[in-house]
Order: sequence, then C-alpha cells, then structure tokens
Amino acid sequence: MGKNDRLVWGLLVLGLVIDVWLYSTIGGWYNTNRVSAYFLPVGEGEATLLILPGGKRVLIDGGPSPSVIGEMSNVMPPWVRRIDAVIMTHPTSDRITGLIDVLHSYHVGVVFQSGESNSNAAYALWSETLKKNNIHPFTLHTHDVIHVAGAEFSVLRAFDEGGSTGIRKNMERSVVMKLLFRGRSILFTSNASKATLATLAPQELAADVLKVPRYGSAAGLDDLVLHLIHPAIGVIEVGSNKYGYPAPSVLALLRAAGVRVMRTDHERPTITIDHAGMLTVSSF
Repeated sequence: MGKNDRLVWGLLVLGLVIDVWLYSTIGGWYNTNRVSAYFLPVGEGEATLLILPGGKRVLIDGGPSPSVIGEMSNVMPPWVRRIDAVIMTHPTSDRITGLIDVLHSYHVGVVFQSGESNSNAAYALWSETLKKNNIHPFTLHTHDVIHVAGAEFSVLRAFDEGGSTGIRKNMERSVVMKLLFRGRSILFTSNASKATLATLAPQELAADVLKVPRYGSAAGLDDLVLHLIHPAIGVIEVGSNKYGYPAPSVLALLRAAGVRVMRTDHERPTITIDHAGMLTVSSF
C-alpha cells in the first residue's frame, strides 16, 4: 500500500470515528421523542437536568456550588450554551447557588421560581443576577401546569405570597411538582415533608419515579406517603453531610416496599422515558 493509499484509508477511518462520535453525542443528546432526567451529583444539594423531545433543556435547582456546571457538561455537548427553562423550587443555598453560576454560564430562556423569598446571601445574589441578566422570573402557584415539548409539569403545591396554601414553616414552602410524559411520571418533592405530601390527593402523588424528599430525611417520608406514591424507583439526591442522610429508616422503608433505590453520592442516576412510555434506568 502506497503513501497516498494509507492517507486515504486514514481519512476514512477518521471519518468513521467522527460519525460514531457524532451519533453517540448528538444522537443521544438531541433526542427527538423521549425524556431523560439526569440527577446530578452536586454534593449536599439538588440539581436535575431534563432533556426533553427536540433537545429542549430544563434544569430543576442547581445545587450548592458551581460544580453543577461541570456535571451538566458531562451530559450536554460543549457547544450547547442554552437552557430553555430553569425551575427554582426553594430559595435555599443548596438549590440556588449553582443556579447563579448557570445564569452566568448559559443563556436561560425562562425562569420559574417559588414565591417564597429568603434573607440569605445566596437568595440576594440570585435576585441581583436575574436583574443583571434582564430575566423576569415567573412565580409558580399551586395547580399551575407548564407544557414543554410534549412533556407536562404539574405544580401540586407551591407557596403563594398571599398565603392561600396555609403553609407557615419555611421548609414547607417548597414547590412540589410532577413531570408527566407518555403515561409515565416523576415526582419532584424538593424539601416537602411527609405531612405536606400527605395533604395531596392520591392521584396527584402517584408516580413511577420519586425524587425522595429532603435528601432521604425521616421527616420526608413514611409508610403512608410511600404507599400513596407507590414508585418503582426512588432517587435520593444527597452528598456528604453531618446529618446522616439518607436516614437508615428511609432506606429500609424504600427497600421493604420493593423500590429500587439510586443515590447521587453513589452514582449518576438517569431515568429515560421513550415515545412508547417505556421507562429505563441507567447511570451516566
């Protein structure tokens, strides 16, 4: 084989490698008719990146640090610099600190947030960053429904400034919402307690996947609430902490109910719902 022949073969092999890489990255990321939920390991906080049909991107909370940026880059190609929607479920530093970095690093289409404010420094910086980026957030209310690319986000509980929810405790003012797609559902509970969740209707709570509340704290889940949700999969977003989360009692409760438990301090859980409603579980 001559030098030119080797060059041609080399270019063909390179082209094949590029084709395979493009298919595995763009083809996997820019899905046309499925929902993928990536539960990002951001330490003691919560951040979930959703890739919806057509490649639409929704980020629920951002964790306690800029590490969310690196975790998102493990999911999305480097040239993607837009997040279509950001949802802030509770104005605490373990959810909004990373969102501030997202506002600096990505073009964000729209922001939805809890109606609850906070006196902490992270919330002040969050509000300031929104103003600097000329982003006017929408406040979420109980019974709001948001449709994005064929997926539905149903707000089951949110704090209204007027107090219509009757919630008084700060930790109870989280946004509880459900993602529905092709007959499947993921329940996002934020910091809600088992007492708050128990006030919701059984048909609202029922879900295939449960984002376990409060990092797996015993205050977030009991037999009654778990029975009402009846999930097949429970994802615990948790990092190293001094509180012993997830609580052994919660882990035992989930396992006794036959729930498959996934933890962001052990892996990078991914839930995918395809166009036929088939649900698959993996780790990215």
